[in-house]
Amino acid sequence: MPSESPNIFDTEPERYEVWFDSPEGGMLFENELAAIRWLWRDHFRPALEVGVGTGRSAQTFDVEWGLNRSRASVGWL
Repeated sequence: MPSESPNIFDTEPERYEVWFDSPEGGMLFENELAAIRWLWRDHFRPALEVGVGTGRSAQTFDVEWGLNRSRASVGWL
């Protein structure tokens, strides 16, 4: 299997995460949360987030389990 070049999630998870605290990133994150809230059902338990990243969304929705390809970003928060 050919090796893949590193991405921001592997090399700079803090840079990715800090963007969500900016005005633009914060607005995007709130819009994403609103869309998820519209679809979310509390009976989706236990919950699994695929591509959990730093866990920002998972924390908001009390998601119990997460999968992520990049180990560097998991648990960064």
